[in-house]
Amino acid sequence: MKQVSRFFLLIVMVFLFNLQTTTTGQAAGQNVSTHSNNILLNTFRTVQLTDLHITGTKFFLIQDGVVDYFSTGDPFGPQTPTFTADLIPVMTSNTTPSGTASASSEGSQAFEKAWNAMRDNAGAGWLTPFQTLTGWLRYDFTSSKTIEKYTLRADAAIPSRNPKDWTFEGSNDGSNWTILDTQTGITFNTNETKEFTFTNNTAYSNYRINVSANGGNSNFLGIVEFEMMEAVPVSPSFTSDTVHTLTAETEPDECHLLVFEEDVDPVVLNDDLKAYCSRDGGLTWAAVSLADEGNYDPGKRMLTGTARFTDPSTGAKKDMVFKLETAPALDLNIHGVGFEWN
Repeated sequence: MKQVSRFFLLIVMVFLFNLQTTTTGQAAGQNVSTHSNNILLNTFRTVQLTDLHITGTKFFLIQDGVVDYFSTGDPFGPQTPTFTADLIPVMTSNTTPSGTASASSEGSQAFEKAWNAMRDNAGAGWLTPFQTLTGWLRYDFTSSKTIEKYTLRADAAIPSRNPKDWTFEGSNDGSNWTILDTQTGITFNTNETKEFTFTNNTAYSNYRINVSANGGNSNFLGIVEFEMMEAVPVSPSFTSDTVHTLTAETEPDECHLLVFEEDVDPVVLNDDLKAYCSRDGGLTWAAVSLADEGNYDPGKRMLTGTARFTDPSTGAKKDMVFKLETAPALDLNIHGVGFEWN
């Protein structure tokens, strides 16, 4: 178990709810990942120290616990992006059916022109003149696009003609280019297609791959197929921490949450961002009313909330989980969550 600052956890515990009874969360022996610096406190068991008081506030000591991690700025929501189909139309010339394909140089044959790399035909592609080993291949859209993925297909016969080192760039005037992605040392097998993704928040109308070295061929540089895609916006509605259920020692009456949250889009608590907890493993949920307790860092705030369970008691409901839900198409960051029950 990775050691966590007891001072930090004490502060969290004292800040939260000034509990007057022993908290009954327990989750010992859990595996811990260590890939970032922000701590997600799923749950922890505490023991009240009745001999320590400061202005009536009771202190609690950590007995055991489980910690998970979010990386700094991890988006709260789906982590697997999806993309459109290829946004370049199947070209029949450098200017038809729409947009413009161009290159720094082109071979003399019709099947070596720039547009051949955008016609979905593995039997043709863009090829440079003899012994021209660097250059760029470009497509200009008729309207700006926010490209975040592109693909390259290797030569079916001589993959060493393909790019090895390059930058992928965007522009809105065709003269001033912004580097969006850099690749070096890339190798292709015969007829292989490789995909490349990156983060881009700016829409450009012109995009190009600017190649500084090919795969070692001494005669030509070529690309059989060149595709571009935009990311598809996905609703960040998300249920947090249902991967494992935490077991209470006795059936609790209420739960408490502390959420470390950062707005990206404006967030209305209990409308855009909702919290719930459950004592029966998620079969029934109690809504937690979140309140803003102020910032713990510029732009990052602490949210607290409590919910009493109203589902019928059996004396044996001990399977504790919580979830956070966001409104569709809302962007925010969750930097940590404290979860308690008593």
